[in-house]
Amino acid sequence: MKRRLFPQLAGILFLLVLGSSVISAQLSQGHLIKVEVPEVLHMEVGEGEIAFNLSTPNAGEQYPPVSYPAYYTPTSDRKYASIKVYSNYAQDWMLMIYGQADFGAAPTIEWSLNGEEWYPLEAGGQMLTKGGFTSGWSEIKVYYRLVIDGSEYGGEEYKVNVFYNLTAM
Repeated sequence: MKRRLFPQLAGILFLLVLGSSVISAQLSQGHLIKVEVPEVLHMEVGEGEIAFNLSTPNAGEQYPPVSYPAYYTPTSDRKYASIKVYSNYAQDWMLMIYGQADFGAAPTIEWSLNGEEWYPLEAGGQMLTKGGFTSGWSEIKVYYRLVIDGSEYGGEEYKVNVFYNLTAM
């Protein structure tokens, strides 16, 4: 009986060793994961309009003004334009701003990124800001104010269209 048991045990042991080497060979196999991230330079402009209603100016502002030039802040709920930029480019980008009146000579609109340094909005365009890799969405707030010099006609509704242009440099 011992003679028959020994070959059977040896056979079982051989199968276990052979099976474990096959299993370990399968565990050492692998594969490659490939990720392709496209280059993206994208801009989103917040919705809504910015309005200046001189019939009901903000606190501390009056119309007609005591002297010219007179400066007014928006009376609308929206006080600034929100521009969001997303860039995963390795190169820099530039954001331009342009202004165009619907008709005739409109009052001057000025813009600022900090509410302290103001620049007249021009039809020819100006560099608003520049940047590079944003590591997610980056918000840029553009503040506006109205400058009047006394030459504006009453009863008119002046409209100025503002455009933004984002380009890679």
